[in-house]
Amino acid sequence: MWNSCKKLVDRRFNKKVFSERDVFFMNIGLNVGFEQNGKGNSFIRPVLVVKKLSKNLFIGVPLTSKNRVGSFFVNFEFKGKSGAAIVGQVRVFDSKRILYSYGRLPTYKFNIIKEKLIDLIQ
Repeated sequence: MWNSCKKLVDRRFNKKVFSERDVFFMNIGLNVGFEQNGKGNSFIRPVLVVKKLSKNLFIGVPLTSKNRVGSFFVNFEFKGKSGAAIVGQVRVFDSKRILYSYGRLPTYKFNIIKEKLIDLIQ
């Protein structure tokens, strides 16, 4: 099922414009082991844009609607809903995966997540 969806995603030409702090629902796919998967038939999950690498690529952090405990998570509230950034699952995404925008994270919340990423890498 993911293989068929992935082929459609790869054929997309309409690449979306994105900036740091943007949150998008994306086709992130069916992954291996403990990697974060997308949900439903389209394998969709919200992702926070952390760093723009080019007009097509960015470093992103998958988000979840559940609060989590641990050094790989940052809990926060966005649009009246609580959830967490899964900083331990940071990776590079192609803009072809973007489906639609969900909004933009406030700067102070974004900076907390960025600091947690920096701590994770060091």
